[in-house]
Amino acid sequence: MAQTVWLQLLRHIDGIRDPQRIGGWVASTARNECLRLCRQRGRVALVDAAEVLDALPTDSEPAVVENEDRNAGLRAALDTLPPRQRAIVDLLTMDPPLSYGEIYGVLDIPVGSIGPTRQRS
Repeated sequence: MAQTVWLQLLRHIDGIRDPQRIGGWVASTARNECLRLCRQRGRVALVDAAEVLDALPTDSEPAVVENEDRNAGLRAALDTLPPRQRAIVDLLTMDPPLSYGEIYGVLDIPVGSIGPTRQRS
């Protein structure tokens, strides 16, 4: 919604005569956009969560297959990382994960560079 308001301001900026009133214009446009979205979405029907959960299938086989596919894709992506970055990610995703101090002891990487290296990974 906010993006729409800013886009509208960009489209109509030439029509605004008094720059002091841009704040009011933005507030009015945001209000109108909210009302438009409410009308567009219509009413929401409340349901009993227990009924919805009871109606869900109990077969978890597809979820297992999806998780295995996701894990295989994730492992393939991790294998493309440079060795140092892959080692840090592996150590941080162990159960339980190693602390930065422990990673320093294993990989001899300065503690201050572990976080930035993890972020790049």
